Amino acid sequence: MKKIQFKRIRSIGSVAILLVLFLLPIVMNSKKAIPVINTDTTRNESSIASPIIPQPIKYEESDNTLVKLDTALTSWTQTKILTDGANYIDSRISIMLMVDGNPTLGGLIKPLGIVELANDFSYVHTTISDLSELTAIREISTVVKIELDESFSGVESSEKIEKYLTPTQENMEVPDVDIIEHIVAPDTYASRELLGVQDVWDGGYNGSGIIVNLQDTGLDFGHTVYDGVMAKDPEGNPLSLDPSGRMTISSFWSRDYWEADGSPSPKFEPKFTFEDTGSTWIDVSGWENLIVYAPDLESLYTASSFGIDIPNYWKVGSIPGNDTGFAYGLSVIHNGGLIELVPFLLADVDGNDDYDTLYVDYETGYLITEAFFAETEVAYEYWMGLAPWDFSNAEALTNINNQELSADVRDPYEFGVQDNYTDISLGGLGNSYDIHGFSNNEIPIVRGINPDGYVFAHIWDTGSHGTGCAGYIAAQRTMYAALNESTVHADKNLYEMAGMAPGAGILATPGLSSSAIHYGWLWAAGFEPNENFTWTWHGFAHMANMSSNSWGSSSVNIGDIACGWDFQTMFIDLLSTPNFIEEGYPGLLFLTSSGNGGAGMGTLKQPGQSTAALTVGASTTAWWRSLYGYNATMEQQGKDQIIGWSDNGPSVIGYPKLDIVAPGAFDISFVPVVVGGDDSWTDYYFINIFGGTSASCPVVAGAAALMYEAYAATFGQLSPDLAKVLLKSSATDLGYDAYMQGTGRVNALGAVKLANGTSNAIYAFSEDAVRIAGERYAASYFKYFDRESYAGTDGLSDVDPLGDYNETPLLAEGMIDNAAYFGALFPGESEMNKISIVGNTSAVNVTAVTMRTTYSAVNDSADLVTKDLETALDFNNSGYYPIRLADLFDLAEIQAGEYIQLTFGQTLDNYNLYVADEVSAPIMYITQLVSGDPFAGTAIWGFDNYAYGDGNFQTLFLPSAQLNGSTYVRIRDYNFAEDESWAGLPFFMGIRVFERAPDDDITIDIGLDHFNATLNVPIDAVGGLYEGY
Repeated sequence: MKKIQFKRIRSIGSVAILLVLFLLPIVMNSKKAIPVINTDTTRNESSIASPIIPQPIKYEESDNTLVKLDTALTSWTQTKILTDGANYIDSRISIMLMVDGNPTLGGLIKPLGIVELANDFSYVHTTISDLSELTAIREISTVVKIELDESFSGVESSEKIEKYLTPTQENMEVPDVDIIEHIVAPDTYASRELLGVQDVWDGGYNGSGIIVNLQDTGLDFGHTVYDGVMAKDPEGNPLSLDPSGRMTISSFWSRDYWEADGSPSPKFEPKFTFEDTGSTWIDVSGWENLIVYAPDLESLYTASSFGIDIPNYWKVGSIPGNDTGFAYGLSVIHNGGLIELVPFLLADVDGNDDYDTLYVDYETGYLITEAFFAETEVAYEYWMGLAPWDFSNAEALTNINNQELSADVRDPYEFGVQDNYTDISLGGLGNSYDIHGFSNNEIPIVRGINPDGYVFAHIWDTGSHGTGCAGYIAAQRTMYAALNESTVHADKNLYEMAGMAPGAGILATPGLSSSAIHYGWLWAAGFEPNENFTWTWHGFAHMANMSSNSWGSSSVNIGDIACGWDFQTMFIDLLSTPNFIEEGYPGLLFLTSSGNGGAGMGTLKQPGQSTAALTVGASTTAWWRSLYGYNATMEQQGKDQIIGWSDNGPSVIGYPKLDIVAPGAFDISFVPVVVGGDDSWTDYYFINIFGGTSASCPVVAGAAALMYEAYAATFGQLSPDLAKVLLKSSATDLGYDAYMQGTGRVNALGAVKLANGTSNAIYAFSEDAVRIAGERYAASYFKYFDRESYAGTDGLSDVDPLGDYNETPLLAEGMIDNAAYFGALFPGESEMNKISIVGNTSAVNVTAVTMRTTYSAVNDSADLVTKDLETALDFNNSGYYPIRLADLFDLAEIQAGEYIQLTFGQTLDNYNLYVADEVSAPIMYITQLVSGDPFAGTAIWGFDNYAYGDGNFQTLFLPSAQLNGSTYVRIRDYNFAEDESWAGLPFFMGIRVFERAPDDDITIDIGLDHFNATLNVPIDAVGGLYEGY
């Protein structure tokens, strides 16, 4: 038999795919609110020892005339080339509109989703076939905005994060051991300990009753650690939704498969007869023409395309068929090029003529998947010969029972025993937004097993990223055995992988196109579509408490983001505002990753720019390195620094962002379960290192779930804005600039104590900050809610500065934030923020501070050149060499500050040599010498931080308190191992030291329960972030 080869799918990739008076827990920190934008992220020689400086703009001079097309569509009309990031639905280009009037444009378009706003405006999602259809829509006067539906997968250089993870990442291997005796022990206790999570658990809170929406690539609910994590309604139905409709598994059949025009042939009723062969079987003759839909690939295949010889008869045993017969199908699950082929059966067990029960033959699925990947004919025949082709012993799965779709079947074949860890999974049952028309349901939602027997909806992770994020939120306290050689927790034999809030439920909404994100948010906020695809609020049936979003756009688009007129911002602000949609709507807290773009100022990405969102950056905890054999102990590894690639504020309007940081560099989480792999740590237990601001965001979401539970038990429902204030007010100050750390590193124990009233700490908030930010955005999407605030004849342009914005998101409820923001002020102007204080106000001492440069220097001596392998320390075939920080700069000046900015770089000409040869430029690491000779291979190093960059230099920000005479800069050049001709290129090191100093331009007036902060802009003020910049 000649096996037909099926083309394997490449990995879609991971998603790193993340104020101005910040109210720090102790010291009130300030910066003048000069409006800023980030216009250029290109660095050159003139930028030595200085981050990217956003330049001031005059908001009043900006053009408020609405431009219909976003930049991607504008480019398409000009170049006739559509960006690779465009999202396609059934081979048509997906776009989103803002329409003033009839959302169907008089029948011109077929909406796939509609959200009706105020004043006859509607958000409309539809598709077009080509540029001519876009032009026709653009010419309609009632269409006021058109955005391309773009994919956010792979947005933030996750490849760089993995590449520069650690000096020996590419050579890391887990020690070889007998697989049954298990492997090096994974454990997430260090991050939990840092945040005080164990103390919160001991106090009786674990996130129980709290639902976290995970908007990401998906979630493998079948993974061992996610048993019981699936959020469900009171009747037991799963709440997760696939908003893209791509995770609907079909049992469509066809006799001829293709019609003459190349389109799929009609669907046939899925009914089969019994065969009397001594036991109960079904006849599946014609299986070759079974139409298989590959989730997230938007591709139709026949079962025969996979080169697997399926028999014509399958055993069903005592499974009742009734009069409806059985619906038989083959599911295709993929994750980054790994395919699982798993057969399933749908049956009418209760006899009411509706399909209600799902049976999955996991064992056959595991074996035929191994056969699919077999590299020889002998191996193929071996695996196929073991397949039982038998549903009779399969577990009965229904919409309210046993919704996790996974099994432990691998071990008897390879190791002779079972270990009770999942090794094949389809994720879990869920719901699907049926924009593809797989079902004939009147309401376009497939809820688990569809009664017609054609389809069932499940939730899976096609990209791994979401499964990794979920681990930090609610992974269960699953135990793993350790090696005796492990240096971690030497006093224990078992280690647990657990999220911050293992009692919380996760409502997953897989999909990272703009439209899928919007539908996922709407569903998590309690919205549902009707028969006309119009989404309205349906109450609390499937509403989450918060939404965790570890994705974002890599670009800052002035036309769409700087003016605040983008659909992501609109939805976050809209859904964050309590009672705005209708009375009783509680609002939803949105947590977003800041992004992994680098150390410059103003580098925040969409949607982290949103005023209402809680934007999260990444701090460090390097304890996990001891798992991989690094000779420093866990306690000697670094922590509580801002990692070099975490994006910084302010926002494009100068609003104080980011809000908070959490460990994101690095810790351990999970990957989806897929058939295959070896006996390594990742491929056996489906665990791996996971980091980035993608990790920081769900860490805070888990801490927030604990806080929500504590607040609910004491006071009731917690509003999104107060939740944000409590998290920020209880954070641990790391000594950084507020634009880099927000108010500090999240403190779960502190937040819980504030929430349940057991803390003596105070918290502070302002209504003025959000109000002023809202007024700055008044020229943008607010017009869709408060048309009367606009004086133009068309009601859409020429902002009336005296307009009433109280009927807009953010402003309608007097939303609060732990920040002060003074808006667009110019020399000679002033603005006041009232800051309310809750708690023991008698001990409050408020000081307005700014960041000021106290020391700066550049070292470009002749000794600073890239070394050859004989001079550099050879470490796993990758050259690097240490330079003591105190030998480069004045250590006393460094330790006298709050934090330093350290820059490593080369001339642009030398950097271009690397670019021309398509190799990586040297990388800067900051490490502590624990003991030994730094130039000997036996030296013990504790890892702290590192920087990478696309430009000719890299920048790190480091807390002065953690730097001493044993701090070393280690320069690593990947190219030594291949070509020593890179030796001898000069580089430079630059430093700038910052301190917190009183800001004389801000006056503080303290009252009984508040203080007023007034910014008086000097007549000679210039744009920039701080004095010295």
